[in-house]
Amino acid sequence: PKARILGAQDLYVKIDSSITLICEISQGPHSLGTVQWYKGLTPITSSPPRVTVDASWSEGLSSRLHISHVIAEDSGNYSCVPTTRVQSDSVYIHVINGEHPAAMQHGNRCTVSKISFLTVISALGVYYFLNTMYHIR
Repeated sequence: PKARILGAQDLYVKIDSSITLICEISQGPHSLGTVQWYKGLTPITSSPPRVTVDASWSEGLSSRLHISHVIAEDSGNYSCVPTTRVQSDSVYIHVINGEHPAAMQHGNRCTVSKISFLTVISALGVYYFLNTMYHIR
């Protein structure tokens, strides 16, 4: 079994908006244990009203992480880690200030990957250019 965060692997959210991540594990609730959310390597705990974590059981375990009034520091990798031997899942939240990128408007995982890939390639190009010109290390 595997934990699964619903939606795209890369999410773009505007500053001061809100986001809810939903992690689902489909197995009987008695063998599921609980879920711990992480931002990077740091465990997330509820700190209402801005950050809340809750869980419910029906046909499986569903855990929700809700962040309201998103700030730039909320950007990062978020993981849903079950306390049992179920594989975790993660998503990356990009907090943006201004217009939605094309990937957000289309909700297409492939478009997001292409944009991320092009961003990395562009950044590497700038780094190598500056390194060559100014010997930056």
